[in-house]
Amino acid sequence: MKCKICGAMYESDLDYCPYCHSENDVKSNKKLEEELKGFDEEIKEIHKLPNKISAFSVKIVLGIVLLLSVIIVLVVLNSDSLFSEKTEIKEETVDPNASKHIEKLEEMLEDKDYEGIKEYISEEDIYEGEYSKYIEVSDAIRYYNWMILDIEFLETVQEEEEYWGIEQRKNAVYSVLHSGLQCMYTVNDCCNDRVPKNNEEYLKEIYEMAWDELEKLDFDKEQCLKLIDGEVFNDSKIKQYAYEEYERFFE
Repeated sequence: MKCKICGAMYESDLDYCPYCHSENDVKSNKKLEEELKGFDEEIKEIHKLPNKISAFSVKIVLGIVLLLSVIIVLVVLNSDSLFSEKTEIKEETVDPNASKHIEKLEEMLEDKDYEGIKEYISEEDIYEGEYSKYIEVSDAIRYYNWMILDIEFLETVQEEEEYWGIEQRKNAVYSVLHSGLQCMYTVNDCCNDRVPKNNEEYLKEIYEMAWDELEKLDFDKEQCLKLIDGEVFNDSKIKQYAYEEYERFFE
């Protein structure tokens, strides 16, 4: 599908555009439609109640269900974070397959198969706390992969410079820097102020992988480290620095 913000083409099953990271409206709207469809199914079930209870009681129940449905829909429509990545909270459960999953994930971690870990977690849909050691690695490598895609996009824009406007060129540089620093920031966030999970070696390797790519593009390390030094990932300052650097990519 085509991104409405930057115009790039990407797979429709992604939550965000891998180039400018804007939300996939089509996927978000589809999820909302599924939620609303669920409400319709619940209301249909209520219509079967007259065979069991009085008509008067049915009206009361229908009224309550309808009112609750309206409230839920309003909450869904006004929630800014419902469809954002990482906002889904699941109950802590004991996974009967935990031993099998952890054994497999541990093997991939020792082999430094970071991409395999990311794919396995996604395929098995395992996001509970017992897998946090591997989820952290998955998150870091995901941002790294985004950066690689952003670098490829930047190279395309450089090769076809005449077809891209100034803002699109600036955003191409910004996307690379944003993804790379997001990867490094995520590693720092995972490794600092917490109980070690014996994955620090692997996280730091991904950190260095990300910095190596940024260094190839001649970004200043001291400036980059300042941008990710803090409790908040300061997107506006990263964009400002990227825009300052933009001209040397399009001389």
